[in-house]
Amino acid sequence: MVFSAWLILKDTVAQENIRISFVVEPLEIRTIRKFGTAHSSTSTRTNALLRVRLDTHESLSEVGLPPFKPGIYEGTYADCERLIKTYASLLVNAFGKQVVSWFNSESPAETFAWDSAHEAAGNSEIDFSSEDLSGMQQAYSKICYRLIEVLDFCMSEQEGYPRSAYTLLETGILKCMSFSLDVPISELLQISPGLESIKCFYTVGMSNDFDEMLENVRYGRDNTAFIKLKVDCDLSKALQAMRLLEGEGLLKDFCKTVAIDANCSWTPQVATKFLQEFKEYTKYVVMVEQPFPFDMPFSSGKDNEEWMQVKALFESEGVEIYADESMRTSHDVELLSPYCHGVNIKLEKTGGFREAVRAQKICQSLGIKVWLGCMVGSALNCNSIIEILQLCNSAADMDGFLLTSPDCQPCEPNFSLTTEGTGQELHGEILVNSY
Repeated sequence: MVFSAWLILKDTVAQENIRISFVVEPLEIRTIRKFGTAHSSTSTRTNALLRVRLDTHESLSEVGLPPFKPGIYEGTYADCERLIKTYASLLVNAFGKQVVSWFNSESPAETFAWDSAHEAAGNSEIDFSSEDLSGMQQAYSKICYRLIEVLDFCMSEQEGYPRSAYTLLETGILKCMSFSLDVPISELLQISPGLESIKCFYTVGMSNDFDEMLENVRYGRDNTAFIKLKVDCDLSKALQAMRLLEGEGLLKDFCKTVAIDANCSWTPQVATKFLQEFKEYTKYVVMVEQPFPFDMPFSSGKDNEEWMQVKALFESEGVEIYADESMRTSHDVELLSPYCHGVNIKLEKTGGFREAVRAQKICQSLGIKVWLGCMVGSALNCNSIIEILQLCNSAADMDGFLLTSPDCQPCEPNFSLTTEGTGQELHGEILVNSY
């Protein structure tokens, strides 16, 4: 179902009417081939697409919504729509006498009141020089700040919405703010310049069909030299996949080109066995992602100390451990630091751009590396990550749009990958388009 809402505001400074609108709708995603992980195996998904418009300035945002798994992936399209209905209703109260007229295509199931006591003290993460803004841009800036204040109020008052729903709204609002003020997201959020070169990994899903996996590997190789393998606790299948990469010429002596994603499926014993059985291949492996359960280290399980030993053992073999499912918000970073060398930050798990920035700052202070990842989705989903690519100091999964059918793409990617024969030793580095 599609939900839409709009408000017309009277700006007291510019003495102009300003129109804000929101349209949220499902985005049906079909993968090019079945995408298998230790969690699930799917070929279709329903993501959420949001259009935010401020007068003539429109932004698009998307969140990837994986199959439901309690404690890990809990957001659905219905959650996103429900939040935006509540949010749109609250905006009418928050803008008060500025509202000339408004419309919601459907009333929210739940509402709560807004008054001046709820106004935020300010968005410290959003800070840029406004000296060069025109009169209308000054008006847009004030409106966007209020839009964010209302969203933050929703987050503080309502815990029943998943972070992916907040991500959809926050990224849409900040993108629209960026367009209307002609200020890049990185400048709005004070993100410092990062690495000049970021490698893009292509994810090869699990499959019991060898020919299907071979086809997937070759498709990935056409786009990048860097491959991430989805595996489970059956290391014999993982070893077969590694030999497949070797046969396709994807293992290079001078560079670590492979990442292993265990998706919470290993025990400390399996992790140790991996180093033993993959001894001839570990020199090609840059990292193993999420070998431990998703609730590490938040449970009081007895395996915590063993996982600390696994980290040290992998480090001695030149392979790093990264957290993915366990890495949700900035509050998780310090808790995870004894068990991993890096974390995979995904917008859907954090709640938006600003929380990703907060997490990166803590990573920086603790010496934890940052990998940026995406959910299965369209180029639009990947484009959001490009806005904060400077946060990354290791590598990135910018392959979501490569995994999905071309007819599912609402826009073109705002980046490209280096190709073979362009002077680089290996292809697949991310090139950001200027705009």
